[in-house]
Amino acid sequence: NYYIKNSLERGVTLQLIRQPPATGGGTMDATQKQARECIGELVQYFEFEHKLYTFTNGKIKVNEVVKGGSLGHGTAVNGDFDIDLVIYSESVTGDKLLRSGYDEWLRMLESFVRQHREAEVKQRSPHAVQFKFRGIKVDLLISPNWDTPAQFFEFLKRVRPPGHRSNFTVCASKWQVDFMEKQPNQVKDFVRKAKEWRNGVWPKDRDTAGRPKSYLLGLLVAYAYEESGAEGTRDAAARTTRKLRSLVENHRTLDIWWEHFYERRDYPSLLPSRPRIVDPANPSNNLYESGIADKKANDRSRDYEPGDGNWAGFAGNVHTLDLS
Repeated sequence: NYYIKNSLERGVTLQLIRQPPATGGGTMDATQKQARECIGELVQYFEFEHKLYTFTNGKIKVNEVVKGGSLGHGTAVNGDFDIDLVIYSESVTGDKLLRSGYDEWLRMLESFVRQHREAEVKQRSPHAVQFKFRGIKVDLLISPNWDTPAQFFEFLKRVRPPGHRSNFTVCASKWQVDFMEKQPNQVKDFVRKAKEWRNGVWPKDRDTAGRPKSYLLGLLVAYAYEESGAEGTRDAAARTTRKLRSLVENHRTLDIWWEHFYERRDYPSLLPSRPRIVDPANPSNNLYESGIADKKANDRSRDYEPGDGNWAGFAGNVHTLDLS
């Protein structure tokens, strides 16, 4: 994995830090290797900390860049992965986000990306600049540089109406990465198998309804693994499979949450109603709704975009899931 971090306190510029590769069955094909190389070249070429600050006349100061998506979480599936690069900037303020959204900064980011002759901008969505770099799809996003998760949660309290809080899911990317990176290697292997199963049921080259997104699958597998007592057992795959099937088949009763970056009692106004799968990095993000959505053929299913909460297809097909 790559974790891209600005280390100004050490007197250096933006660095690309290579994490140890995942073990326990997660092998890379040529496309994954190409994607990782592309990330390295992107960061090296763009030199976000210096070049972006200069290009925008000081309007975007880069504090940190985090690689999100499946590659960032360490759960990428061969031939099917996504790259999210999230810029955390102290130039982006919560007050301005509430007034006018991301558009001003995204316009600057789009102009900046277009300077690269190998970057092909596809579109600027309400949340990201979407482009291709040497055939690899990349989403470039931006967030205020929250020092702590609690600062972000206090910001969410100010968002009105509450339904608009989903617009700021991207702000929790670095804590989502942290949560998934710390999962056991066996869990990551099971997540990859769940994604392979998902991709078979909902092929990416077709329009699909009710497709579970990658982050939802990751959280469900992690929860099923923990609740089934699978760790250290010979039948871990079978235990996790049975528990995961049961969770999905009985999805209307779900009440899943983690007190990893917050305690529930501290943010009762942010917590969604049941059924719920509460994002461990964002108490307002209910993956029960945001984690499932229709998908157009060959389009990405983006974890940071809203979902529709239609579980019919997931529940109807989960009996075919096998993590062994």
